[in-house]
Amino acid sequence: MKHGGVDRKKYFKVILLGILFVIAGALFTINSNRQSHRLVFSQQKENLLELAKSTDKNLENIISRIQNQIYYITTDVDFKKAEQEYINEGLAYNLWNTLRYNSLCDTDLIASIVVTVGDKAVMVSKESYRGEYTFYDSLGNYRLRLCKAPDEKYYMAFAFKGGYDQIRYYALMDLEELYMQITDEELGDINKIILYNDKLSFIITNSGNRVRASRIIDYLYEGNESLGNYIKSKCEKKEPSADVLEFVSGLGVKEKKYVAVYPVAVSENKLFTLAILTDYARVISPIKGINYSLIISILIFTVGIALLLFGFSQMKEDHEQADKTLVELQEKNKAMKALLRQTRELEHVQRLELLGTMTSGISHEFNNLLTPIMGYSIMSLEMLPEGNDELSENIIEIYNASKKAKDIVKRISELSKKNSLDSLTIIDIDTLCSKVLLMLNPAKPENVEIKTNYATYGYKTKANETQMTQVLMNVIINGFHAMSEKGGTLTVSTSISVNSMISISIKDTGTGIPSDVISHIFDPFFTTKEAGKGTGLGLAIVKNIIDELNGKIEIHSQEGKGTEFIVKLRIYDERLDEEKIEPSEKDQ
Repeated sequence: MKHGGVDRKKYFKVILLGILFVIAGALFTINSNRQSHRLVFSQQKENLLELAKSTDKNLENIISRIQNQIYYITTDVDFKKAEQEYINEGLAYNLWNTLRYNSLCDTDLIASIVVTVGDKAVMVSKESYRGEYTFYDSLGNYRLRLCKAPDEKYYMAFAFKGGYDQIRYYALMDLEELYMQITDEELGDINKIILYNDKLSFIITNSGNRVRASRIIDYLYEGNESLGNYIKSKCEKKEPSADVLEFVSGLGVKEKKYVAVYPVAVSENKLFTLAILTDYARVISPIKGINYSLIISILIFTVGIALLLFGFSQMKEDHEQADKTLVELQEKNKAMKALLRQTRELEHVQRLELLGTMTSGISHEFNNLLTPIMGYSIMSLEMLPEGNDELSENIIEIYNASKKAKDIVKRISELSKKNSLDSLTIIDIDTLCSKVLLMLNPAKPENVEIKTNYATYGYKTKANETQMTQVLMNVIINGFHAMSEKGGTLTVSTSISVNSMISISIKDTGTGIPSDVISHIFDPFFTTKEAGKGTGLGLAIVKNIIDELNGKIEIHSQEGKGTEFIVKLRIYDERLDEEKIEPSEKDQ
């Protein structure tokens, strides 16, 4: 019995020790669980507010960019002239054409520009947007108004004026494109971003796979009253915040969301309050794993001290999972910063486009100055008395210099031009090559032979015929120059390449291009010709034309053996009425 009693005491001691370990392990696990709760929620709050801050910065950049583009439009000489013609003479075409073709309408963000007299729309830059427009109250300090278009869609309209008070212009901003530009998430993503105007009377939000605009009263009617009141209260405090909120959706379903609010008072855009909603279940998903582990650990601890170690190891795994979640959240934060850098790079590209527009205007002004210089030079020559040869030669030099300057200005202007859809026609490349060779026959050196090999088999391309003529002439004349001294053969051939594109090969047997020069051959103003014999803009214009057609241009050259230019253009498919590009695996 004593022996048995001692065994029982030892047994109870083991049980007691096991219970103490269970209690200690449970307390330790509960404490760790609470810390994980606080850590996960703190990190999620930081990331949501960082996402709101980045979205706010992107929105501010977009608004500033549009304002700058509007400024360049309204200060453009052609715009002012077209507006004056419309007011004084009732001529609308030039004003419409100016509004249709500008850097603002080239972006996907601006759907159209509407011209109003009084409250009536009298002109739109895109024909498909004709109809009645409804403009609501201003949304903020940028003269931004809510607009309902004839297609029943809502747009944000940037209001601006030109030189006449009776005319007002509205640049309609596409809300879906705006959403895609201010965040890197797709429309159906798990995060929901809501933009409230500063008067809290109008919202823009992604709903499922689309973006919609609503008045606040309509939004509250759908069952979002508690969410709207929460955001309103946070705006009154004028500081960013993030909390868990439970409310009833429009379908009568209770929803629990983690909501971050970035009020307009502290925002950079000074126009919209941003609210970002994410599912509460997504936030607590790692915490649920910790809770399940806690229950399993307690059950296992009751078996004995031997299984107690398993509980600790399980808890360790849970901590590792929590750390992994933190790392994932940090990576998303880095991705948002990378998006901000990309937005800045896009702004840089758009500034370069504006410089191109300014170059075109400057070229026009230079032409206006050079024309009278040339004209007065001719008039002065005619008025000179006979025998004044020295002064006559000086005036001729002025005329020739002006003529060269005008040619350079023309080439600079061509670098900034872009093809419009109206200028493109269906072109038979074989026929065009034959016409260009016939046209250039008088310029061909006597010691140069021309060979042709056309094999497009009736396939055509879509391009500007005048510009394609200029491409072929520039390359062929360069070939003539390369063979002018020793002679040679110029071969022009066409074919269908393996990637379903039309290929044009222009090959000469001339002097070739040195390897240190070939990398600069398409640079503007780069030339290897003697002074006065070339501007260095010919091949730069060729490259610009082919790039605008989404084509390719290749150059292969060997010094002393000749050069080959290969131009590749898309095949035009008449059955589908669009360019057909089907690259083969071999070509890729």
